[in-house]
Amino acid sequence: PHSLKFFERMWNALYTENLVKILLAEHKGQHVGGIILLKYGKGIYFWGSVLPEKFRYLNPTNYLLWQAIQEGRQNGYEVFNFGRTRPGTGVYWFKAGWSGAEVELPHYYWFNGVKEESMPDPEEPRYKFLSKVWGLIPTFIARRLGPKVIGGIGL
Repeated sequence: PHSLKFFERMWNALYTENLVKILLAEHKGQHVGGIILLKYGKGIYFWGSVLPEKFRYLNPTNYLLWQAIQEGRQNGYEVFNFGRTRPGTGVYWFKAGWSGAEVELPHYYWFNGVKEESMPDPEEPRYKFLSKVWGLIPTFIARRLGPKVIGGIGL
């Protein structure tokens, strides 16, 4: 999770230049999901989404993505970029279901002095173990540590 300050800075830096857009889905007067889109040149880039668990069954992210694609076409955008995804994952197959073209992107990463041969794999046992440990941390602690930890994870 990113901190509120992160999102405030993103918004303040990009909104005045019309480079960011937030779409929200409502159901019976309640916000049930949202997505953040970045805009640059002829492309719209899906940055991320938020979805309260209790509204998952409504699939608001799918609706918002479709709305974003339609708005993009109406406003002259030529590309909708779902972003990088590891092949074979659930997210990969979700994105593939939109029938877009898969584009190979180069990897650029920096390990801050740590010698690594390849990107970390979240399917490795150590990452699964650490994920389970993180799930045991009380929420009030995780909220304070999360923004500091997320900056050091390159997944």
